[in-house]
Amino acid sequence: MCGISLTDLIKMKRKAIFYTMDALLASLLLLGAVALIYSSYSPEDLEIEQQTFISQDILVVLAELRMDELNNTFIQQEIANGNITDLNRTLLDQIGEYWALNKVDKAQMLLQLVINDSLPTDRGIQTSMGNNTLLLRNFSSKTNSVSFNRMISGIEQGRPITGSSGTSYLKKIRNKKTSTYTYFGGFIGQGNITVLMRLPEDFNSSRMISVYMKVETPGEFRLYFNDVQCGSTYTGNTGSVSLWDMSSCNTSFVPNQNNVSIKYVSPLNTSYISGGFVKATYTTDMLIENTTQGYVRYYFPSIKGFINLYDSFAVQGVITNWTLHMVYDSIYSTFFNIGNETIFIDPGQNTTRTIDITHTNLTIPPGTIPIRMSHTNLTNITIATDGLPADSFLVTDVSGSMDDCAEYVNQTMCRYQYKEQSWWWFWLTTTCLYNNVSCVANECGISPLYSTRNHQLINQSVCSKTLLDIAKEADKLFVEKILNASTLHRIGLVDYSTNANTPTNLTNVRSVLDSEIDSYVANGYTCPCCGINYARNLINSSTSKRFMIVLSDGEPNYYCSSYNDYTGTSGSTNISAWWAINASKLACQNNITVYTIGFGSAMTPEGHSIMQQIACNSSLYFNATNVTQLAAIYENISQQILLSANFTSQTINIIGNFNVTELKEGYLDIYYDDINDIDTQNKLSLVIESEQFNGCNKSVSIPTGISIQNAYITSYSSNHWTSLLKINNNLVFNLTQYGASYDLLGDPFIVQIPAPLLIPGQNNSISLTVGDNPTNSSNCSNNNTLIYTALVSTSTSRTGALEKAEGCKWTVESTSSTFNVTVPKDYSGTKICMYTSLNISYDTNDVYDASVYSMLKQLDYENNGRIFFDLTQNDLEIILLTTGQVAYMWGPSLMKIEVWQ
Repeated sequence: MCGISLTDLIKMKRKAIFYTMDALLASLLLLGAVALIYSSYSPEDLEIEQQTFISQDILVVLAELRMDELNNTFIQQEIANGNITDLNRTLLDQIGEYWALNKVDKAQMLLQLVINDSLPTDRGIQTSMGNNTLLLRNFSSKTNSVSFNRMISGIEQGRPITGSSGTSYLKKIRNKKTSTYTYFGGFIGQGNITVLMRLPEDFNSSRMISVYMKVETPGEFRLYFNDVQCGSTYTGNTGSVSLWDMSSCNTSFVPNQNNVSIKYVSPLNTSYISGGFVKATYTTDMLIENTTQGYVRYYFPSIKGFINLYDSFAVQGVITNWTLHMVYDSIYSTFFNIGNETIFIDPGQNTTRTIDITHTNLTIPPGTIPIRMSHTNLTNITIATDGLPADSFLVTDVSGSMDDCAEYVNQTMCRYQYKEQSWWWFWLTTTCLYNNVSCVANECGISPLYSTRNHQLINQSVCSKTLLDIAKEADKLFVEKILNASTLHRIGLVDYSTNANTPTNLTNVRSVLDSEIDSYVANGYTCPCCGINYARNLINSSTSKRFMIVLSDGEPNYYCSSYNDYTGTSGSTNISAWWAINASKLACQNNITVYTIGFGSAMTPEGHSIMQQIACNSSLYFNATNVTQLAAIYENISQQILLSANFTSQTINIIGNFNVTELKEGYLDIYYDDINDIDTQNKLSLVIESEQFNGCNKSVSIPTGISIQNAYITSYSSNHWTSLLKINNNLVFNLTQYGASYDLLGDPFIVQIPAPLLIPGQNNSISLTVGDNPTNSSNCSNNNTLIYTALVSTSTSRTGALEKAEGCKWTVESTSSTFNVTVPKDYSGTKICMYTSLNISYDTNDVYDASVYSMLKQLDYENNGRIFFDLTQNDLEIILLTTGQVAYMWGPSLMKIEVWQ
């Protein structure tokens, strides 16, 4: 049998069992065969190899034998007593369980019963687990010792073998304390204002905890909630934020929609809010507020007096569609801008106007988008100290290519042949415009000495306008729009080709400007830096608001030798473009707003790119490849310049005659592709406001264990603009992407922060900038805060296996009370567990207690021993799921077999 391995013997054993041999006899025969194998070796052959085989094969046998393969009185008694419950368990696992339960004597008995008398008598053997020897055959000397270990997972001496694992989740909540904010945009006025506040469906006045109004306004007003006056008269302060407690008016609020109305008793010039909110804090039983993914509605405030709105909206996704609905009264021309795009300019009418516009197939990237609404043709309004006149220079390309035809028309033409009667032998052809009388003689004015023939009428496409003709018309339209608005505005002219021609300096005399424009002639090359330099140096001394409109129909091919050079030098497109771009940058740095227009179908993509770079920013560049759009572009630019002149620091001071305008209602429905895909399943929401920043920079700690659904920075920018926001050094908002002239743009009071940029469990750095233009900045308000919606999981992770599953009577502290709850409901013991601001205690070995503690810890987002809502026993807000007989993850423990001679 020297060639038979232990593996073969095991196979033999299983065949024997298959033929119903007694399990214990088969095992003893097996081990006896093992002993016979090793006794047949000579001492020289065995040595260390014998010890290796013996120790390895014993471990294999123990790991392969199952309890249902053994049968004797001891085992049957253990089964009857319930000490052996799993007959599929291996002998090794059963010995390990006895040892883990401190039943070492039974582990020894089982091991000795199976293998003690079946081993070679000339070998020393020791089997042990931990510090316990389970089998020992000792010798006075120990040579050629070999040992092997076998791991037994899930056991550890003195620890239970199985336990219970649990998880907890919230089925309901009661009295969750949270808040709703109704915001007043960067600037809302001027006049009486109404905004909407939405409260949950389960709201009633007894659930209101507090109502605060925190706004910046210089005016005096009365406040109404749902048309019920709250308090008496409130007086704001110019340039500072006021805080009023409105909690005494709790009974005026209702579920769902509420109107918050501010009715000024002060003059219109101080009847506005330059940032702020109404904050209602209340309790609710709703886990999370209902939202529609991929859709949000922005509600316009109602304004009665003079419509003057600077605000913004934001979504966390790519905007694909939006729908605008607006109802207002105004005899003045009214405009509405989203970002730097004018959505409509509606002529004033003495009737209620309803605007409905839908834009589809959009790809507007995520971010905060400014919006702006007001009036333009303020002929009955005198602009007081806040308005500044506008000085503008038209810098127009008159190079040779501007003589190219831009518009063609079909004309009826008279065509015939002619020749000199006496000596010409050949005929020539002439064509001229048909005079609507005849085409049979010499209508084209050929000398009477000539003979004619083949007279016919034809239709022919002829040039009706050159590029320069259209540019002249647009220049004159601009002059008309600006000077008709006010003679305080002035306009200057510079036309350029190979060099800048003699300019017309700033003037408000329309006839002088029109005459100069009419004199333009196309000739020469293209040197835009020549025209820009000349215009910049002439307008730099102006104390008014300054603008420059640069038009070109092609790539530059002449450049300047300095920023005071108006005579160009021939050069490549690259060097000529460099000079044009940098000449404009110098103008922008001198607070001259530079608009540019790429004109004509011959303009190359490179030419458009150069003109875009010449503008102070890309929003000030206009593409007029379609030449018929040039007039509309000049009208658009003139409107922007007039708005900039009328509105300085957002407030317009009004004196003299004035007709009230009213924004009655309006909303903007925004549809977007959500980029964050925030999971709100099994979550409850909580609105959190940070402490005040006290400046432009702040580090805000976000609690551990929550996720962010949405977040906003409030910015009390007063009469300035919120221009820049960075979160953890990531640029979140930059107003200059919409234009360098802030007075043409909306002003956000709240700037949205992409949820992934705020990191729970650490400090998050916030940096805010406010100002009136890209190069100007002002001090930040001390009242700015971070407001965010936190999501807290309503379920806990499953615990490990714990030996107890009893339960406890809990005393729990919330933000409003201390209450008791028993988990599980039928627990009738005397154990007391605590989760309060003064004491947190529970049995860490009880699966119920550990699961409840995990849940309470999640709900204590401030980590102060208080959760933010109440639990009651009858509502069963906490349900515990337990699973018994879960194996522990102890160990692994080791069984060691040592064999020696």
